[in-house]
Amino acid sequence: AGLGLNMGIGDVACIWQLTEAQSLFSILGRYQRQRKSTLTPVILGMKLLKNCFGIQNQLWVKFRSTGMDFLDHQSLLKKLIRLNMRLLIF
Repeated sequence: AGLGLNMGIGDVACIWQLTEAQSLFSILGRYQRQRKSTLTPVILGMKLLKNCFGIQNQLWVKFRSTGMDFLDHQSLLKKLIRLNMRLLIF
């Protein structure tokens, strides 16, 4: 929750910083390159999650459930993941 909002705020901040450029095309090109490099880890992470949760093989489902249960009980690891996600967005 909030990932989309954080990404949107990052988009606005990026465009705001680029407004010193000469033309709209220059601004948009720089914006696209800058945001793409910032958001690539998020995009790859989302694709990985989609692929992992899309597999319905029973052995894989059991493995995935065991891994999610393990992660659910790791409060320090969850805090680190949340912190890193915030740092990646901006």
